[in-house]
Amino acid sequence: MGDISAMSFYANKHVTTGEGGMILADDDELAERCRSLRNLCFIPSRRFVHEELGWNLRMCNVQAAVGLAQLERLDDSIAHKRWMGQYYQRQLADVPQIQLPVDVTAYAENVYWVFGIVINENVPLDAEELAKRLATLDVQTRPFSGPCTSSPY
Repeated sequence: MGDISAMSFYANKHVTTGEGGMILADDDELAERCRSLRNLCFIPSRRFVHEELGWNLRMCNVQAAVGLAQLERLDDSIAHKRWMGQYYQRQLADVPQIQLPVDVTAYAENVYWVFGIVINENVPLDAEELAKRLATLDVQTRPFSGPCTSSPY
């Protein structure tokens, strides 16, 4: 998907290593730059000499093993999440005050990483108040993040 893509392996994802992620690059130079940055920008010929500021973002073998085990059961995990998502769709279908996530489009099926709803503008309470009311019923919610491009940073 483009020159570079990122995948998160955070604990709530379909494939998790507990934390971290993966970068996919369609350009050899860009991929090598990413490898250098994740490995403290060591000069290849002099391991502990840094060319520039980098990070220690290498994944250990244990994390990789956890991720591979998750990957082996990805189809089952997605099937279960889709079942849960469709259950919520049925249960909330008659609530006119909210917009439900799209289940299927012409190009994709929702894997329901999360079940995000949008509260219609004419509803007299905001997401924070709805979350408080749902919490009294032991229903956990949280605000959903928007696109990175709308973040101040």
